Amino acid sequence: MPEHAYSPAVLPITAITVGHRYRRDLGDLSGLISSIRGIGLLNPPVVSSDGVLLCGARRLAAVQQLGWSQVEVRVATDASGTLTAVLAEQHENELRLDLSPVEQATLYAELKEVYAEDARRRQESSRFGGAGVLEGGDGGGDSPPPWGESGKSRDKAALAVTGKESYKRLDQITKVQAVVDDPELPLTVRRLAEEILDEINAGGSVDPLYRKVMTAVQLATATPPAPPARKEASEEEIAELSRQALATAQARRAEEIQAAAARRLAASTAVRNPMTVVLTWKPFEGWPRHYDVEQVARSVPQKDWEFVCRVHEDIDRWIDAVNEARAALGGDETTEAV
Repeated sequence: MPEHAYSPAVLPITAITVGHRYRRDLGDLSGLISSIRGIGLLNPPVVSSDGVLLCGARRLAAVQQLGWSQVEVRVATDASGTLTAVLAEQHENELRLDLSPVEQATLYAELKEVYAEDARRRQESSRFGGAGVLEGGDGGGDSPPPWGESGKSRDKAALAVTGKESYKRLDQITKVQAVVDDPELPLTVRRLAEEILDEINAGGSVDPLYRKVMTAVQLATATPPAPPARKEASEEEIAELSRQALATAQARRAEEIQAAAARRLAASTAVRNPMTVVLTWKPFEGWPRHYDVEQVARSVPQKDWEFVCRVHEDIDRWIDAVNEARAALGGDETTEAV
């Protein structure tokens, strides 16, 4: 989150607007008054550019009791008008601006940074013998040193915006807003976050919607697992794969030859020379020796094997018919039964 810009100034105390703040009881101011009277105001209050008090209510009350007419302040020049309006309009009837949940989260993030910066400055002044040391380590007499992200700055900001210490809900909305604004994330994830903000503004439950966005972010940014190491094939496995590939190629070639022969036969209208029968079958002499019976049984699909069987039956019937015809022709030596 960016640091806020501050500039020093001296304002009449009457020019500083103090709304109804969440801290009604300012506690015992005697130690703080004594410190300011002795060494001055080392850590000025923080106001907005239009004079609304953001931090330092106890210090302002102390200098008022000392009779000061004006006080040194630090002006948060980039604090939004909405932020200052929230603090200025917190009246006794607890009136608050009608902000949407997303607007509340935006204001909360800004106000949290203002409070955190003020706490850091007070902590630094106490380290070097400032008012906080003289008052017994009270971090400047206004609040203890900062607790970090989970400390008072967060609680105070949530309380100022919503009247409750609902920082978890506001932090979740702020993180969803950050997803929308992150150019490194995929556009689909950013659009999902925009839709989720609309759902939250419409009254949707923040926690499950927040988790939905964070899950999408995790999936989009997760490193894919490394592929498993490739196993080197043994010589035996390579030989088996080669044998299977050869058998597959031979089977396909046989299918192509049969299909071509069937197409030629279907297209032919003339009776062919009987000697072509011998020439046709010559290439198939000994072909069963090229195929493993068990492998054919495992590998050839049922419908394809049924086709082979039908062709075989047709050939058997044709051969039987030729043998009968040859027998009817007599016992010529050149026409022995097949």
